[in-house]
Amino acid sequence: MTGFVDLDRPQETVYRPILRARRGELDALGHLDAGWIPSVTPILVVQSTAKGPVQDAYDFFRSAGDRLPHGLRIGVDLADLPEPDGGLSYPARDLAEYLAGWGIPMLPVLRVTDSARRLTAYGDAARMHDRRAILRLRPDEAPGPATATRACDRVWRRTGLLPERCDLVIDLGSLTYRGDLPDAEHTVRRVLGWAIGERWRSVTVAAGAMPPTLSHLPRNVATRLPRWEAELWRRIRHLPVGFGDHGVTAPQPGPGDHPSRPLPTMRYTTPDAWWIYRWARHGGGRPDDRFYDLCGRLTSSPHWAGAALSWGDREIARRARRTPGPGTPTSWIAWATSHHLAHVLSELTRTGPEPDDDPPGSGPPRPDRDLRRSPARPAGRAAPPAGR
Repeated sequence: MTGFVDLDRPQETVYRPILRARRGELDALGHLDAGWIPSVTPILVVQSTAKGPVQDAYDFFRSAGDRLPHGLRIGVDLADLPEPDGGLSYPARDLAEYLAGWGIPMLPVLRVTDSARRLTAYGDAARMHDRRAILRLRPDEAPGPATATRACDRVWRRTGLLPERCDLVIDLGSLTYRGDLPDAEHTVRRVLGWAIGERWRSVTVAAGAMPPTLSHLPRNVATRLPRWEAELWRRIRHLPVGFGDHGVTAPQPGPGDHPSRPLPTMRYTTPDAWWIYRWARHGGGRPDDRFYDLCGRLTSSPHWAGAALSWGDREIARRARRTPGPGTPTSWIAWATSHHLAHVLSELTRTGPEPDDDPPGSGPPRPDRDLRRSPARPAGRAAPPAGR
């Protein structure tokens, strides 16, 4: 099954994480080592607030423009935003124009359930950025090959885009238990059986295994949570698909995802698990000592990767030395996400022999074969158009 990817044409991306477009995740991307920029295309999900869809999109633009590095290609998912009231404008067009001025290539994220109006706006946005887009498909949205083909044909008609210019992301959502893996693997193979008939630019499988809340986990000890999405990848990596996940958060946030007084918490990624640290100790009596204590325990653990791996690891190491401050819940997500991105990219692009039980040619794409050069850095950042 090699119909999804043209092996003679380099692919610049080996990793497509689906991340919430919050300050913590944007800070992590902003501190991504420059060498990784061609290798990752994050899909940023813009959250809906009471401000309304136009203001939500503009707030995201301002945050992204301040934090994201030049040349980092991003997918922008606006599915959570309601339709704007009246008028002909749609936030996707404005975002595409803003981000182009800031030197940030944007791929609108399409859904087969999008309205005709959304799809038209997404097509306009894609034409401002190399006529490319991402189709994020949940298998239950198009059950069966005939339904999926009809749904995609509607997308191409409304957007004016071509499937060979689009990346397909099969989003499996949450994998909660080991018992979910056989069904997930079967679903991947079933969807790929349909997708091979299309001319996708690439195909990625994404899933997540982080619980929606961590409040049930014990305090003052490191708790191991299996990364079932990583186990699924080990089962399917011989197929012509790329890897995606939901970072260090759950695919769907739970009611306890933003407690009013969160305990100092770190979600630390390893090859097959996360180590969750929730700390309630006060050490010498100061509240800051809780996070310093947490970082000291993490940096002395067997799963500590070292400060050189990422910006997030360097910040954790500094707190283990009790400087310069414990940070905030936003900081903790930023540092955990930074470590996670660097860890996953290192795993996907590492060299060396594959396990003997893998089929020939299996494994993640190699950087020297599958990565393009990042887009040229513009001379400067343009201001957003007036009156937006």
